Amino acid sequence: MLGLDGDRRLMIVRPRPPPLVPGTRDDEATHRFVTQRQCPSLATIEASLPVAVGGTAEGEGKGKDGEGDGDGGGSAAPGDGKSSRTVMRLSSDLLPGDDCVRIDVTETAVRSSPVRYRAGLWDDVVEVADVGDEAADFVRRVLAAGGGADPGAI
Repeated sequence: MLGLDGDRRLMIVRPRPPPLVPGTRDDEATHRFVTQRQCPSLATIEASLPVAVGGTAEGEGKGKDGEGDGDGGGSAAPGDGKSSRTVMRLSSDLLPGDDCVRIDVTETAVRSSPVRYRAGLWDDVVEVADVGDEAADFVRRVLAAGGGADPGAI
């Protein structure tokens, strides 16, 4: 695969229109990827490099200014039985203050996601995992703030 390591970790997809003939084949995409060309405000989303977080991870639960962002952090406390996880932080200058989202991209979390889609990516069909409503709501807020594409369509 070409490109930087991990540069294809996240992808925004939308449902494809219903087929003219009911039903889908196992190798047919149910969703399609979304590009910045279609939704220019996506270019304002800044993704952090994946970082391991746990009971003593520095910066977890902190916003751009180093203050708490009120999202509960989600880090594991020492001795609570939770293993560390790998998260990516998404933010956008279009959103007020520290409106951001943290996505657990730990391999086990992604593999265990119960919601999966077959997404069309150019001429390929790839399996993708849904990373949750919080991430989807964040993208909708960015699209609404950017005034471009209809957030309800994503």
